[in-house]
Amino acid sequence: MAARILAFGALALILALALAAPTPIAQKQLPALPVDFSVTMNIKNIVQTGNTSQASNIVSTSFVWTSNNMSATNQTITLPSLSMTYYMQDFTRYDLGMKYEVFNYSWSPTPTCDHDPVTGTMPSPWAVFAAATYVGPQTFQGQAVDVYQVTVPDESITFGVSAADNTIPVFAQMTSVDPTQNVTSLITFSSFTPTTSFSLSVFNPPSICNTTKAVAPATNMVRRRLF
Repeated sequence: MAARILAFGALALILALALAAPTPIAQKQLPALPVDFSVTMNIKNIVQTGNTSQASNIVSTSFVWTSNNMSATNQTITLPSLSMTYYMQDFTRYDLGMKYEVFNYSWSPTPTCDHDPVTGTMPSPWAVFAAATYVGPQTFQGQAVDVYQVTVPDESITFGVSAADNTIPVFAQMTSVDPTQNVTSLITFSSFTPTTSFSLSVFNPPSICNTTKAVAPATNMVRRRLF
């Protein structure tokens, strides 16, 4: 009788532990997102270094033509605490083996251009999510999303795609893992249009890039986008 009671007690304990354990989330692989598209993003950044915090707001429009080895981005960057706004353009031309960044500062009469070589073919803009793990369904600004997460060498990224169509990105949150500087960026995709109908002129850097080389702004002032 005592043995039966002990066995029953052990079974009850095992059942209780099984019921208490969280149900594992069924993994769902992130589908292949379009690699040729136009997109507008609103980016809010907070950079915390010690007791100092610096915020920036960015409106970013990108034209990504991966199949033709080129992309172009226009950004308006606002630093509220400094009452400062400036503009940045990025022209990445793998077909030409060069990346150009144009800076147009409100305190400078002329824009400047930084250029650096690139090699090979243009990688997928979503390559960073190749090893992403499915977190589960959530709601973001009233929209149902499927959420994925991945950690790369310098930051953790949470990425949400539309639950109705997993090929449409909705948001990304990027958090640095650098203990000396905490950087959090929330990227909201306000529009996303898969397309290959681009004008080549969109990807041509201005003539200033033939003659000048700029010094990029301090990294704690601007957090780069996903692509």
